[in-house]
Amino acid sequence: MSSNEFLAEPSSIRSRFPSTQDLLPSFLLRSFSASLQRRNRTRSRDFPPQHQLDALATLAYLAARTERIAIGTSVLVLPYRDPIPTAKALSTIDWLSGGRLVVGVGVGWLEAEFGALGVPFAERGARTDEAMRVLRNLWETETSSFEGRWNRYQGMASFPKSAPGREGTIPMLVGGNSQKAIERAARLGDGWHPLGRAPAKLAESIATYKAVCEERGRLPGRAVARYVPGQSGPLLTGTPAQQAADLRAFAEAGVDELVLSWEATELGEQLEHWRTFAQYTEQHTGA
Repeated sequence: MSSNEFLAEPSSIRSRFPSTQDLLPSFLLRSFSASLQRRNRTRSRDFPPQHQLDALATLAYLAARTERIAIGTSVLVLPYRDPIPTAKALSTIDWLSGGRLVVGVGVGWLEAEFGALGVPFAERGARTDEAMRVLRNLWETETSSFEGRWNRYQGMASFPKSAPGREGTIPMLVGGNSQKAIERAARLGDGWHPLGRAPAKLAESIATYKAVCEERGRLPGRAVARYVPGQSGPLLTGTPAQQAADLRAFAEAGVDELVLSWEATELGEQLEHWRTFAQYTEQHTGA
């Protein structure tokens, strides 16, 4: 179960997504178009136009309301946030959830949001790298010191580090489809989190990710792909047998875990998507 992050959803999109020449990749463009259409026709309190909940507040709520399911971000835009209080908030959520947090991080792409927050858009990659190092430092050291371009501290005590009993630190997956995202995942992440890619392209990109990890002397992490049926493409929208074949294609491409999202305006609609998918999966894959 994951939460994404938009701090200031615009009324129109003019920024270019980093891994395409289009204003937005097709699956995001369709999502924004549908969102803006609903905004124009819907004014009830049941579905407010400003429907993007804060990622960390939502995760704290989910930590209290769930017991077994993994929770996380897909993705948290690190340049938007001060990494020191962000480290504290994330480790608190992990503690409250009993060690179920997985943090997907990204550099961001929506230039208007960077401008609203006073963060230089051209610095987003370097700021993300440093923020990831700060999070690691605060989670992995008892008494923490760091000297960076934007963050400097000495002898800081930040607790909790993570949930009691967790093996290792809170995992960070680097989101994004660009070569820079793959390289960042290999350098600093615990895995790679591609968004909206079909199995054929994923197989090629996962091989690239593993090769870059090998070059850097690191073991590859998990490839956790996010896919939005009906928006990312036609996969997982067909008959039960076709959807089972689609799932096998993702597995054969090297995907370790698949994060699915369906656009829905009501909880019941979202739950119905999951019930149908679970039924298909059980009938045709034996899972």
